[in-house]
Amino acid sequence: MPDPSCRPWRGENKILLSIDIGLTHSSVSFVYLENGANQALHPVRKWPGQGADSPEYIPTIVWYDANNKAVAFGAEARLYSIEKQAKDKGWFLAKGFKAQLYPEDGSRNPTISALPFGVSLRQVYSDFLRYLLKHTQTYFEDRFIDGAQLWESYNSTMVLVMSHPDSWGTREQSFLRDVAMGAGYATSSLAPSHIQFVTDTDASAYYYLFSGSLTRGIQAGDIFVLCDAGDSTTHISLHKIDLTSSIFKLTTCSSERFAGASSVNVAAESYIRQTLSNAGISLEDVDAFTRAGIEDFRKRGIIAFDDETKECLVQISNTHFENPALRMFNGCMVLPGSAVKSFFAGYIDMIRQAIDRHILRAGTWARTKVSRIFLVGYFGESSHLQRMVKKSYESEGCRITLSSNSTSRSVVDGALIWGINMNGGCEPRHSGYADTTNENSLHPLPLGNNLKERHFNCPEPKEKPHIPFDATLTPLSRRWEGDTKIVIGIDIGATCSGVTFSFLQKDTTQVVHRVTKWPGQEGHIQQSKIPTLVWYDTSGKAVSFGAEAQLYTTEEQAEDNGWFLAKYFKLHLHPRDMQTKHELKLDHVALPPGVSLHQIYSDFLGYLLKHTRTYFEDRILDGKSIWERHSPAMEVIIAHPNGWGPREQHFLRQATTEAGFSTSDQASSKIRFVTEAEASVHFCIHHTSLGNVLRPGMSFAVCDAGGSTVDSTLYLVTAVRPILKLEEKRASACVQAGAIFVDFEVEKFLRKTLANIGLSPDDIADYTKAGVKDFESFAKRAFKDETAEQSVAVAHTRFNNASIRARRGRMTMSGSTIKGFFDVCVKEIVESVDQQIDGLDVPYILLVGGFGDSLYIRSAFRKRYEPRGSQVTLTNDSTSKAVADGAVIWSTLSSVYSRAPRYSFGAAIAIPFIPGIHQMRVPYTSARGYQMVFGAWSQIVQKGVALDAEAVCRKPYAQLYKSANPDLELFTVDLLAYPGDDVPEWAHDPSKKLCPGFQDACTIRANLKNLEGALVSGMGRNGARYWTLRFNVCIRFGGTELESYLEWEENVCIQISVRDVVLITMVRVLRVQGQCLLSLRRFFNTSYPTQIGIRDTMYNILKRMFK
Repeated sequence: MPDPSCRPWRGENKILLSIDIGLTHSSVSFVYLENGANQALHPVRKWPGQGADSPEYIPTIVWYDANNKAVAFGAEARLYSIEKQAKDKGWFLAKGFKAQLYPEDGSRNPTISALPFGVSLRQVYSDFLRYLLKHTQTYFEDRFIDGAQLWESYNSTMVLVMSHPDSWGTREQSFLRDVAMGAGYATSSLAPSHIQFVTDTDASAYYYLFSGSLTRGIQAGDIFVLCDAGDSTTHISLHKIDLTSSIFKLTTCSSERFAGASSVNVAAESYIRQTLSNAGISLEDVDAFTRAGIEDFRKRGIIAFDDETKECLVQISNTHFENPALRMFNGCMVLPGSAVKSFFAGYIDMIRQAIDRHILRAGTWARTKVSRIFLVGYFGESSHLQRMVKKSYESEGCRITLSSNSTSRSVVDGALIWGINMNGGCEPRHSGYADTTNENSLHPLPLGNNLKERHFNCPEPKEKPHIPFDATLTPLSRRWEGDTKIVIGIDIGATCSGVTFSFLQKDTTQVVHRVTKWPGQEGHIQQSKIPTLVWYDTSGKAVSFGAEAQLYTTEEQAEDNGWFLAKYFKLHLHPRDMQTKHELKLDHVALPPGVSLHQIYSDFLGYLLKHTRTYFEDRILDGKSIWERHSPAMEVIIAHPNGWGPREQHFLRQATTEAGFSTSDQASSKIRFVTEAEASVHFCIHHTSLGNVLRPGMSFAVCDAGGSTVDSTLYLVTAVRPILKLEEKRASACVQAGAIFVDFEVEKFLRKTLANIGLSPDDIADYTKAGVKDFESFAKRAFKDETAEQSVAVAHTRFNNASIRARRGRMTMSGSTIKGFFDVCVKEIVESVDQQIDGLDVPYILLVGGFGDSLYIRSAFRKRYEPRGSQVTLTNDSTSKAVADGAVIWSTLSSVYSRAPRYSFGAAIAIPFIPGIHQMRVPYTSARGYQMVFGAWSQIVQKGVALDAEAVCRKPYAQLYKSANPDLELFTVDLLAYPGDDVPEWAHDPSKKLCPGFQDACTIRANLKNLEGALVSGMGRNGARYWTLRFNVCIRFGGTELESYLEWEENVCIQISVRDVVLITMVRVLRVQGQCLLSLRRFFNTSYPTQIGIRDTMYNILKRMFK
């Protein structure tokens, strides 16, 4: 089956919006379709009230006050401050209101929750839809270049696609169209054509077929089962693939719906409540502990549980509640594996029975076997469910494939894909489930409540429309023309890390996959970033990583067993000049005793590799065989701060090799590096509308505000056709002012404040740790200006202290106090950006990175730069590591063709000794008989001067010898780096130590044994003979790595033909820190531009000689 085509949009410019209002959670995605531009889907990933690690969907809940006015929605409605107001003021909560809309006689409908008194279902839907529209507009305007103007121009003709359960028909569609009109999505005249509907099943099928590599292994005639296991409902459907050479046709044969993960949670809640009832505690505590326990189980246990041999621990209290008889310790309850397995039993039986029915149906209807089962959706990430489905069906020849996106966006993104195709020339489809009328089911009909869910409702399934697919869910639109390979992008941040990969197949579309499932993540929060943490035991062995390292159970084990935590270890790798400039003290982020920085990096990278492999094999069709075939030669792209250089790259290459990503002989070519700023700009170009507005001669800046560093780079657009070319206008800036330094200020404040009220050292430590964690998750993200206070959870709900404004375990901090935490970093960040854009016309500043998502940082940027004519635009993805995505994109289509080095590079040389001037230096007598002093600075590359990617900077040098046959088998030249803007006179001080600021960049090594006896001789000052070796030191910045090598001459006679003997100059190129630069072809092209035959013959002979 061919991949979906990724042609640019051909049609009128428009905004297409899709909404999935779920029973418990809702999602929004959109696409801006611009004529001639590539299509890209944008999930709305930021909503008010979300924590730092919140998912991209929001709770489907609305608070109403006593006047029936909607006052809080979604994630905000769950905030402590909102729930407190609701309790104090008698508000009413509308939740699960979708259940009210199900057909009254529909089978297996969800439990209906009562609406707030006096509030109609129509009002709740309209209010909630209006809220979604408001924040979608904000998100669009913030993350698109000229977003406000685009929204103003096209929102009036916006097309809305709403997904709904398969059992819904014209009655429910009519209701949804009316409430969407009331919420402002369309006028009454446009609503019939601009508000469209698709079933959840069809939307899921579209998404999973076109969101990744799934189409590559599917052939015409294949039958597959799609099991979309959600939180509230599970859909299982049977589909057939029909295909011609130009169009793709999907037929939905049958579908079923029943309860989802909620049924497992109900069983777990019953068990926890019953166990607590026997613990001798009050009914109030039973209720409170049960709620806490089931919430913790829902977040982690339900997804992480594998089989009955493993126990499950849930936190029921943040106090030190214990009952050993019932296996309750330190506020946690131990659930036996056999009990947890029983929670799943009924659900898994329903899954098996439904799949069996579909497999039987496939054999009867199509006379063929089901070849694949796609297990997708939020609950599809359950380790136990995956195990049981694989156990049941893989032995029967069914391949089980998981979703390539475990963040559960199948329905909303699938609806958007469906909408793009329906609005790209196809007629709107007729419902396959509301077949009581021949009219188009998109139009409201007064059919009452008589539409039921249909199972196997057609002996020959109704034909769905053909799909000339024009949309792409990925940033890369071209087909890959190179060799088949795996490319992995890695971003190890100070606080969070991420991995992205692409399986590049010749002649197929390039697709970027983020690794979004990691051990220990909350079940409903599966992001493509994990904490950069490693626990080490007392023997120096790594025992826990990432999200698992933050689990309550892990922290308890660490405390009981004396483990040591490696965190913020990236700071230890920063170059000395960065540490000195920012007065970085590493005492409070010390490494575990006896564990080297190299070991930590190697261990952590090994962990990333292990789980990336698992993710790849589970989510790429035939992933296991593909990994085994192509992983030995895979390419790894590692992103690092702008301020890092050859020393740090060498360190990372060694650690990555030791972790198993490559072998030592392949590491030089298979492990490559890109700066975080350059990776970010590639992410922005292909994930935002930036690429559509760039013009030759235009400048734009990128500010990547990360965990530890903030990188700022100014780019000049030199060409946009046929490919985009960018030039670094100035040397990129890197300041140590990332998000963790705000956390450090918060930690100091909390520790000092709590110490002043006389708490014990243990309580101070515990409360400070809890407060910093809560601040990172909520207040830090929500803080916008000093007018608003923020509260952080520091202790249990019984903790109160009026002197520090602590009530029920939460401590309130003034806006001015929090502003002070941020301003420590903001001052350095804006100074860095100012230096980049000073005196230039920079119409766009892209603010990216996790710290760039801060409302306060964003506000500070807009206040400072928008009056100067620079529009501040955000990236569209605050839940992922954009740098890891950008690293993969950079590897296949780098757009930066000119870079300005952040260091000056050169070597230390000897110069003639001048008495009186060099009196502090000790001279020596050279082979020529002259007195010389060593340590003068000879600069080859100037910091901040942009160099073309293919340009080579050369400088000639000479080495003198007293012998005609010196030992030249190992000839070395030490290359130095200098971070200053000046050109110093000396690289070494009189004591032969490096002067301040200088550092070793690399050592160039060469075997010049063939030159022994061939050096040029001369007569010295006192009549003594000496011999001279002349060579060039060459530096190139072809990629983002420094490539340095030596050039020297050897006179060689090469027999070309019977008559021609040519004396040539042979350039040998050496390997430096694993980087091999083979410039023979370029040399001969330059030296012999017209003698093509001789040139090619010499090149091939020398190539064989070098091998």
